[in-house]
Amino acid sequence: MKKRFLAAGAVILALGIYLGNLFQGPELGQGDGEDPAVDTQVNLGADSDFTPTEPPDPASESGDGGTPAPDALTVVVQKDGYAIQEGPDETPEFDAVTLEEIVQRVNASDPDSIGVRVRLRYSQDSEMAAVEELSKRLQAPEEEGGAGLLPEEMIKVSGYVD
Repeated sequence: MKKRFLAAGAVILALGIYLGNLFQGPELGQGDGEDPAVDTQVNLGADSDFTPTEPPDPASESGDGGTPAPDALTVVVQKDGYAIQEGPDETPEFDAVTLEEIVQRVNASDPDSIGVRVRLRYSQDSEMAAVEELSKRLQAPEEEGGAGLLPEEMIKVSGYVD
């Protein structure tokens, strides 16, 4: 008798799972998040002197959108050497420098408006050893002859320098 009840319970459970998957109902709690009913919360009970401001426009901070803010240092890795980019990305000029000179200029520079101190750019023939050595020196503590940068203070620019 107990075996019949267990078998009947298992059949009913399986039938319930099957029918539950077949007829899912009104799909509460599912969706792609489009057209939400409420965008923001508003506290109507308290007075506030908060006035929203518009976020800064990155293009206006950097001049023409392609050029970094003046404080960001742009370092270019070319083959096994390095260069500092002067001028905008559209018409850049490059001055060859050593790794020690890069560290000195980074230590003397201030971060730009979003906290970036170094922009890294690469030529198509840049060697991985030079890229790794630059990253190690920029992230090494100043006591060890590095610049002591955090990873978020460096940005790798996509694309290659001609």
